[in-house]
Amino acid sequence: MRLPGDRRFAAAVRRLDRFIYDLIAARRAECRERGDLLSVLIQARDENGMPMSDRQLRDEIMTLFLAGHETTANALSWTCFLLAQHGEAEEKLSTELERELAGDGRMSAISLS
Repeated sequence: MRLPGDRRFAAAVRRLDRFIYDLIAARRAECRERGDLLSVLIQARDENGMPMSDRQLRDEIMTLFLAGHETTANALSWTCFLLAQHGEAEEKLSTELERELAGDGRMSAISLS
């Protein structure tokens, strides 16, 4: 029995796959080097001189995307934890955010405490 969360997850994976496969197809059609990671992966060849398949490229991109997402989330979690332990640093950050973001509407969504 599939749960609603399972269906939503499967739909999200399909949307992400569609985006990644469209990106790969567009890059392959360009036939030019951009100097970014996807270009490097597309140009890579195995020991037999064969390029990665679209599925291999998708898997590499997905791995990097998820690893980067997790790393960022962990860094932000530790930052918030450490700021909560060091009130003076938290106050300095809050003051700087207020000064730099004043008037653009984003400051109201930020709360460190």
